[in-house]
Amino acid sequence: MLAGCALRVGLAVVNQQANDDHLIVSTWIRDSQWLIPDSRVCWECYHAKAYHYAAALIFEFLSLDDTRYQILAANLLNVAAGVLWLLLIKRFLERSTTSRLSYLATLAFFALCPAFITIQSQATNDAFVILFSTGMIYCLWRFLQQPTLSKGICFTLCAVLAASSKVSGWIGFFTALLVIFVYIVDRMRHRGTDWHHAALLALISALVFFGTVPFEPPYAEYIRDFGTPLTSPQTREERQAPAKLFEETPTLRPGVRWIAEAFGTFRLLGMIETPYISNDQHPFPEHRTSFWSQLYGRMSFSRFDQWPSQWQGLDGTTIAVGRIAIVVGLLPAAAALLGLVIACSNAAHGLLGRSRASVDPSLDWVLLAFFAAFFCVLIKVTLDGRQFSWMKPIYMFPGSLGICLIYLRGIEAAARRNERLVLSAAVVSGLVYVIDVSWLVYQLFRR
Repeated sequence: MLAGCALRVGLAVVNQQANDDHLIVSTWIRDSQWLIPDSRVCWECYHAKAYHYAAALIFEFLSLDDTRYQILAANLLNVAAGVLWLLLIKRFLERSTTSRLSYLATLAFFALCPAFITIQSQATNDAFVILFSTGMIYCLWRFLQQPTLSKGICFTLCAVLAASSKVSGWIGFFTALLVIFVYIVDRMRHRGTDWHHAALLALISALVFFGTVPFEPPYAEYIRDFGTPLTSPQTREERQAPAKLFEETPTLRPGVRWIAEAFGTFRLLGMIETPYISNDQHPFPEHRTSFWSQLYGRMSFSRFDQWPSQWQGLDGTTIAVGRIAIVVGLLPAAAALLGLVIACSNAAHGLLGRSRASVDPSLDWVLLAFFAAFFCVLIKVTLDGRQFSWMKPIYMFPGSLGICLIYLRGIEAAARRNERLVLSAAVVSGLVYVIDVSWLVYQLFRR
């Protein structure tokens, strides 16, 4: 975990760019004496503003006028969010497994995985929504195990902050209400008497959430103009014509040419040969049109996106590190696939029966529900935008406790069969991840 924190800090210090320009929103807020920018003032102004206001407050408190120092402060703000998120992952693992090896291997993956490190070291609002969504899910998971007032307050506060950070926070809260409803029905079906606490939590949190968040900018504007907070002028502008199942339809920067190709292919050899996205350069590698390939590549290699522009580089060492990372990434991917099967089985048993073991798998379905919800969000934005730039795993990260559960269950099953293999795989993948991000930090430092 210390290595993961150090890599986040190191990358935040040397990095001067982000996937999208959110800094302009924070500086606009500060320079306009804390007015809220209209969604059309800048491209990223359509987002909720919790992160941007937090960054602007830091700029003001520290009297930061130099852009370089503003970027550093905004980056480090997200590093702090990333460290708190890691502590939540750690706490979850401590309560979810009795195996020391499974605990360490899973924590190492989430601490060192390049996709998590890179998004938590740059100035965007993603680290905030990931942190608060994870906090909301963790508090709900614990509340359903042992209801207390403090967990209920924390759940409600995190739900409001998640939606105030990014629109995906709405998805998380809607999913939470659905989870509570299913839990109540399940407990009533089994003649349980502890469903009243969950019903009260749903009622109070809904009153607080819907009494505040819909009135925040930009959601009030979107509800007024479009009838829903889940859209904006920018997202509507980028929506493409629907893709067909087997027939190619034109689109900008493919992306999804046809559905069967996008979701029915995994181009491993192509990723090994070309471990990066060509962006707007032609010809582009075929793995750019494969949904599963894009998720896998972006999770495995920090430079796979070749974005932000400052991160671009196709030198021999970078390509070699990328190829190794793509191959080694098969190890955690295999654990995740195995864990998905096991977690789904646990979830089915949890809803059909009542398990009360010391490590209780009966609430696996709660975390899987959030994973499924945010995975559906990723599918939707991929099909709406149809450009390769929408195939980003960060859309799933607000449901990262579900990802953590899946990975943990896979690691536990593999460790029961061969502990030495699991230990070796964890060490190898962790070492490759450290080399990958360290090389990125070094190259950015040299620039």
